[in-house]
Amino acid sequence: MCNPVFSTLFHHKIIQLGLICLSLSLWEQNTLFAQQSPAQVDPTQVATTTPKTSTFMRLDDDISSQSGAQMLFSNPAGIGFNQRFQLAYDFWGQKIAQTQSAKHALGMTFSPFKNYHLGLGWQNGAFTFASALRAQNLSIGFSYQSRSDFWTSTQQDLAEIWKIGFQYRIARYLSLGLTEWLSHQKGQDLKLLMEVGLAIKPLTDRIILASAFRTDEQSAKVISSLQMRLGTGDQWFGNLSLYARHQYDLKSEDQWLALGLSFGGQYAVSGSMQNQIDDAFSSHSPVYHGSVRIKSSTTLEEKDKTRPKIVEISLSKLSEMQKSNSLIALSDNFQSPFLSKLLAMKAIEKDPSVSAVLLTFAGDNYDWGRAWEISQQIKKIKHAGKKVYAYLLGGSTQSYYVASHADEIWMAPVAELMLTSLGGQWLYFGDFLQRFGIKPQFLAVGEYKSAPEIFSKNAPSDASKEVSQSLLDQRYDLLIDALAQNRKFPNQDVKTLLAEGPFVAKTAKEKKLIDQIAFYDEMLRELEKKHPRHQFIQNQYPFKNQSEIWGKKDQVAVIYAVGDLSSGSANPLTGQSKFFNPETLVPLIEKLRMNDQVKAVVLRIDSPGGDVNGADVIWRYLSLLAKRKPLIVSMGDVAASGGYYVAAPAKKIFASPLTVTGSIGIFAGKPVVGDLLRQLGIGIFTLQKDENATTMSLFTPWSATLEKQFLKALTELYDLFLTRVLTGRKNLTREKLAKVASGRVWTGQDALKHGLVDQIGGLSDAIESAIQMTGAKELEVKAYYGESQSSLKKMILGSVDTIDSWSSDSDHSLSDHSLHLDDLAQTSAQTSAQTALPQFVQQLMMILSPATIEVITAVLSSLMTHQEFKAMAILPWVEMSQPSLQ
Repeated sequence: MCNPVFSTLFHHKIIQLGLICLSLSLWEQNTLFAQQSPAQVDPTQVATTTPKTSTFMRLDDDISSQSGAQMLFSNPAGIGFNQRFQLAYDFWGQKIAQTQSAKHALGMTFSPFKNYHLGLGWQNGAFTFASALRAQNLSIGFSYQSRSDFWTSTQQDLAEIWKIGFQYRIARYLSLGLTEWLSHQKGQDLKLLMEVGLAIKPLTDRIILASAFRTDEQSAKVISSLQMRLGTGDQWFGNLSLYARHQYDLKSEDQWLALGLSFGGQYAVSGSMQNQIDDAFSSHSPVYHGSVRIKSSTTLEEKDKTRPKIVEISLSKLSEMQKSNSLIALSDNFQSPFLSKLLAMKAIEKDPSVSAVLLTFAGDNYDWGRAWEISQQIKKIKHAGKKVYAYLLGGSTQSYYVASHADEIWMAPVAELMLTSLGGQWLYFGDFLQRFGIKPQFLAVGEYKSAPEIFSKNAPSDASKEVSQSLLDQRYDLLIDALAQNRKFPNQDVKTLLAEGPFVAKTAKEKKLIDQIAFYDEMLRELEKKHPRHQFIQNQYPFKNQSEIWGKKDQVAVIYAVGDLSSGSANPLTGQSKFFNPETLVPLIEKLRMNDQVKAVVLRIDSPGGDVNGADVIWRYLSLLAKRKPLIVSMGDVAASGGYYVAAPAKKIFASPLTVTGSIGIFAGKPVVGDLLRQLGIGIFTLQKDENATTMSLFTPWSATLEKQFLKALTELYDLFLTRVLTGRKNLTREKLAKVASGRVWTGQDALKHGLVDQIGGLSDAIESAIQMTGAKELEVKAYYGESQSSLKKMILGSVDTIDSWSSDSDHSLSDHSLHLDDLAQTSAQTSAQTALPQFVQQLMMILSPATIEVITAVLSSLMTHQEFKAMAILPWVEMSQPSLQ
């Protein structure tokens, strides 16, 4: 019975590939021996034409810097920095007379346990055994090489070589190597050789400059090399590296030059040519070289991984999506700070070199959904055995809730902790608008679809108060439980503290809400004492590594449905860009659907909803995508109404316990300003064939008949909304869905109970689920953004047609699509109203809060778009997310 360890290795696919390479090498070696028999080659001709060549130069075996299985044959200490398994195959030779002289080398290394590596190699008839032990950034290696008479035709070639090597990676950009070896060839005395080398990275990991000095009893050589990686792995040439190596013999003054290229990371191939440099450069026969490199798996780049790290992450600005600073006006460059921080924290959780994390807070711009997601990731980091520290330059209730999950909380001496209880205030404009002669006229389907109340009433309805109270109570209960558990307080004490806030730093410490008061530099010195010999990493984690895959990796794409949903290019009242509309998202969805490298898509939603027309178009294209590859939805702070509409096709929906979702309902309406214009002395003259000719006129209110007709249309859209949800929510019946719809909003926890979402979790959980659904072992997470509708490029080149193509599996029936995105003819009266109303709104904005302005502009802008029929379906109580509600 064979050893199970070696049995496992033998069945490993990479080991099998290595054995195949070895077999091919031996076959080619025997073939070349046959080709070079005396019957085929004239010895005198070979003697006169054989060029003088140097010892073969591998391009990637600089003893002071490189790692890999090829280091078996130069400095065995280099294998101490290897990954768990590596395989290296090299062949080289030159054309001599009419024959080809070729040699081969095969090396394999593996790590039976941490920091210890073993290696086996074969090079041109010689077998090599090597081992290396690494202690932090120092590696010591030993190798033994023996040339057997089985592989060589002459007894003079029999030899043994013993090597001992050292490799010391002094700093991230500096490395030192030393190798000494003892060579014994049959019939000759022992030879002692030495090589010492130094390598530097000129402040970048993409360039390596190395120089080595090699000497023995007969010669001394200086070897200089340059390695330059052209890309970062994001483009096809990202895994392309250029190599150049120069060797100079100090005694004979002979020089050789080698140039080569390498492609790939985990699976890499390279090729090079080497020739002697002298007056007869072109007459020499060059030495050719090719190689294959295989690594077991991707790990962090070998960047001083030996010292444990403390990593700082700022949690001050965590926007779902924002435009990045760019000097290129014609491009749309966006980023997702929240996703970047989540991925960094996820990497820290799994990184054994990180032993502690410092989270800094200097204000926040996130609501309770994202706050919960961050807190869960902190829990995972702590569960991985790492310390978590929080430093507050100030904080709100949300940010303190997040910071409370840390092991210790530090605070600046003059910082103020705005820890208060929860509540909210809402403005109602019913009487105010009536005083100006403006009559809001809205119709809604669903008793909880109460957003228009802020324009038509002076107080909320009972249904509105019920929903708002439920959301407030659940947030409050979660906050109390979290602070009590994290800070070891009784629940009643937490309630008392919330009622007493806010606090200055001194009082916060007395109340045991924080642990220490210190300036930032003082805190760092204390952390150095608690974690001696640690590196402090600030604003550069995770490290950006060269891709370990040759070419682009397969991907999980993350796309965003952020902000209120519209069908237009921009908000006509504020001019703000819209990122959640068909014009922006549909081309992106189609691009990802047809991209075979995208194996799954995660849709991140943070939206109160909006235009039903736009929601239906986006729903359609997401449905097509979901038929081709997994579609996972992650709900942020809010994913309601139209935000829930587009989530329906997903295979799985994640939400935090405090995500605001649901609001399955429809409303529409208009502000009637006829009385206002008459008070201003403006007369209105109307011509019409039928009563409904002025349906969308802002000057004439709806009659009872028109209200009935309009309500019928809204009811049909509501039924369509339910149908869309049911196509994706297979666990729901129409009766069950109707009970939880009616415009009612729910927390994520309640939505899970009612079957509206599938699992409590955040964006990182959704990404992990998407990766699992693909079945792939290694995927890149990449965020994609639609074009900004206000970009200079769009102003110059024009907008992209939303519906510009149909795929072969599309259903072209209009009954299944809402594609009326073109502007319809407007009357001159409507045009004049669109000029007068914004002027009035500008005056109104001067006295209203920013949160209230956001609600008003969202509703009014949807009504003012140039369309025959528009219906808004936004979340009631959008102001629940306003900063004043803690």
